[in-house]
Amino acid sequence: QIATAGAGFAAGFESTAVRHFTERDADNFRPHQLEVLYDFFTGKTEYWRLSPHPELVASHNVLLALPGRECVAYFPRGGTNSVKLVSGSYEVEWLHAETGRYFRQPDLIVTDGGLEFAPPEHPNDDWVLHLRQK
Repeated sequence: QIATAGAGFAAGFESTAVRHFTERDADNFRPHQLEVLYDFFTGKTEYWRLSPHPELVASHNVLLALPGRECVAYFPRGGTNSVKLVSGSYEVEWLHAETGRYFRQPDLIVTDGGLEFAPPEHPNDDWVLHLRQK
């Protein structure tokens, strides 16, 4: 959620978490999710061109976009969500944030306005929707 809101964070450094790591802290560290995040943003997006656009999604969601070119929406509650888009043809891909699995969907032709999107499976999990201009 932090990354798709346009912010940055540091993970795994003693000064950013706790003064003394406990065994529980170490057991709760999830480097796989950090790898998924890194791979997604460096391999799938032009993140350096995107900026936050909260006006394009519901208030409990976050979205980075270069409108008309690329959109990365994070849906922490899953479910069906509306995204406001600029006219164009888009490639559609979902990322299941927990597992790192990608789900490609058919390309989409959009006219200006909001469209409803629903994840391909596990509808109550958190999901990332990635749209790129074709």
